[in-house]
Amino acid sequence: TTKTVKEAVRAANEEEERSKNLIVYGVSEGEDSDWNGIYNNKLNEVVKSIHETTVTDGSLPTALNVYRLGKKEPNKTRPIKAEFGSSIDVDTILKNAHKLKANSDFKSVYLSPDRTKEQRVAHSKLVKQMKEMIS
Repeated sequence: TTKTVKEAVRAANEEEERSKNLIVYGVSEGEDSDWNGIYNNKLNEVVKSIHETTVTDGSLPTALNVYRLGKKEPNKTRPIKAEFGSSIDVDTILKNAHKLKANSDFKSVYLSPDRTKEQRVAHSKLVKQMKEMIS
């Protein structure tokens, strides 16, 4: 039972940490050497595009850490992982992500919460089932 409790606590901590992360797909790689600066700038463009119509005081959620996932490969765009200070910032961004489609620069950019491998597999199955039901 101690092992089960430890596993539950570990899973809860991981879930809490992941809730503060956002995954951004479809942002071009770029060639500059200042990776963190580039990703922060690109992420800020995405966040500004979302928040232009929702934020009244001009404040934007700020990512604490931003980086690409995976190894760089030719003709492939790696996702960007952005770590925020609170899950509320991530929720706000995700709730307004549909606004990206209104900006022609971000039509191919998609946002997703940070999921575990098991969650990604389950989510892809659900999406596949929904697509089959629609068609």
